Amino acid sequence: MKIIINDSNLYLNEGIKNLLSQCYNNDIDFILNESEENLKKADVIFFRFNPGDENICHARYLKRNNSVLIGIADKAPSTSELPKCIKSTVFLTKNDTTVTLQKRLSLAVKNKEKNCNANKINENPCEGCSIKKITTTEFMILNLLYDMSIRQIAVELGIPYKTAFSRKYNMMLKFNLKNKIDLLMFIQKFSRKDNFLLSPNDNLYYLIKK
Repeated sequence: MKIIINDSNLYLNEGIKNLLSQCYNNDIDFILNESEENLKKADVIFFRFNPGDENICHARYLKRNNSVLIGIADKAPSTSELPKCIKSTVFLTKNDTTVTLQKRLSLAVKNKEKNCNANKINENPCEGCSIKKITTTEFMILNLLYDMSIRQIAVELGIPYKTAFSRKYNMMLKFNLKNKIDLLMFIQKFSRKDNFLLSPNDNLYYLIKK
């Protein structure tokens, strides 16, 4: 069984490994790299579900084949609010008991074929998806927020401080970010994304690539 664990938390990684070792006797190959090739051959993919993730695109997971997607979250979100690319995610939370975790994992693996059929890529897998988009100004602010204060960003972009502050505040509301920690985690996830949609508000609608 090939398992991808996409999380920098070493303690969480070890916990997942120990849990899987208890659930399954067969050989487990743990992979820490979400390359396109690994996504296609993985049986189970674990990823950390952070605040704001329910509102953004995770298109890389459309590239997986017959694999189970497991989200590790503080609190499981409503599946109706998730984008199509992670709609079939099975969530494990910090409040689940070991027995509950084992049952959910076993059920998820048994339902691999159902998940595979649900995740088949059609001609336009993103059609009708309700992800949130960002404006060009929000895009620039996000790129600077990790290293700069709002006051510094206002100077850098040549905009009033109040404008920069309100853009940051509105972004936090839009992506359901409760505090600075949520915001920093969102920025880290944003900086690693292969693409991000810009809103047509600024007469732009580009697929931004690194």
